[in-house]
Amino acid sequence: MGGLTGVPRTDFHWKASPGKKEALLGKRIAIIGGTKGIGRAVARQLAAYGAEVTVVGRTFADQDIKQIRFIPADLSSLKKSLEVADQLLEQPPEICLLTTGIVAAKTRQETSEGIETDLAVSYLCRYVIVKRLVEKYPSIEREIKPRFFIMGFPGADMMGNVDDFNSELAYKGMQAHSNTVAGNEALVLHSAKSYPQAGFYGLNPGLIKTTIRSPVLGGGIFSKIVEGIIGLLFPSADQYAEKLLALLNSPVLENYSGAIFNRHLNPIQPSKNLQDEESVDRIISESEKLCEPILRFT
Repeated sequence: MGGLTGVPRTDFHWKASPGKKEALLGKRIAIIGGTKGIGRAVARQLAAYGAEVTVVGRTFADQDIKQIRFIPADLSSLKKSLEVADQLLEQPPEICLLTTGIVAAKTRQETSEGIETDLAVSYLCRYVIVKRLVEKYPSIEREIKPRFFIMGFPGADMMGNVDDFNSELAYKGMQAHSNTVAGNEALVLHSAKSYPQAGFYGLNPGLIKTTIRSPVLGGGIFSKIVEGIIGLLFPSADQYAEKLLALLNSPVLENYSGAIFNRHLNPIQPSKNLQDEESVDRIISESEKLCEPILRFT
């Protein structure tokens, strides 16, 4: 990190080298949201390279892969997310990939804990898990510098509304979703500054053919057409996962906590509205305000 605002450097290069994927053998890797889409594709490929993979989500379709352990969880609940983090700490992951997410509904929906649903599932559950893991990571494991990869749309200049972060005053689906996007990017930048004992990286995979947009598109023929076009023009989840595997364990990243990567996995600048510490800190402060009454962090 460098400069007055801690804007991550982008003047470095990495490339996948032969044998790097094999170095994943025996690595403890957790994927929050690893039961569908990109998360599942990454989990399956990691398992094929011998990593010890734990996936967290609602449903599990890979019971036949012995290298993958499943933790069932409703990640719309912040309390449950904290429990998940504590379960993961029993066998602390060396790498944690956070991919869980939905798209904001057309009308405001909220969880039983009073949080707008997209914000809870796509961002605050990640905030809770990252905070718990990095602050409680066992001291005996400190020779291992854990890495956190947070997936969303960092660098996309999506402006969250920090004055209505929980979308209680007014609701528009896209604005609500931009709060989750800004939150995830702020989490990477804030954590890189605050927790030097770990590495934090943002991932923007661009458009990938998945089912995440179905609730907004309606799930019918129109949805199939849109996803079909995306499938023709952009990489599949498996293709993206194949590239990502080499990055997860790359030694080059050691000195670049806070880096953000585009769909080609090249480093890019953060969003313009998040290139100052005040903006980042305001988002984290609002996150804490929403979580604190529910969790009473200690």
